[in-house]
Amino acid sequence: MSNQRLLAIGLIFVLSSVAYVLERITDILLRTLSLDNGELFGGISTSWAISFVVTLAIALALWFNESFQEAGQDVTAELRKVTWPGWPEIRAATGAVVVVAVITAILLGLMDFISAKIMSDWIPAGISWAQHLFA
Repeated sequence: MSNQRLLAIGLIFVLSSVAYVLERITDILLRTLSLDNGELFGGISTSWAISFVVTLAIALALWFNESFQEAGQDVTAELRKVTWPGWPEIRAATGAVVVVAVITAILLGLMDFISAKIMSDWIPAGISWAQHLFA
């Protein structure tokens, strides 16, 4: 697969996410301004059409930008040089992450339990002891 094709696929992936976010923002903005977000044609809403046009404009501006093309070519060329880990390395790293996450969860749970015990039992008992002491 050529670097140009990888760049195009990456751009499509990123801009489809941008289009979704813009559609949600446009929908909220239209509702806030009490404007109709009705269907234009074929079930396409106004917010979807606006986000599609804006995203298409961004895509075209980026695609025909010379510096974007150069940077994208450089990134894809560098990604081709990366040595990706094999399955044994991935399994070992995943196991390490799971073990650390479980240990961290246990420690945080313990700290939460101890601080809850201090706040709910020990501090009120100390306050009532001090009140009886000075009463």
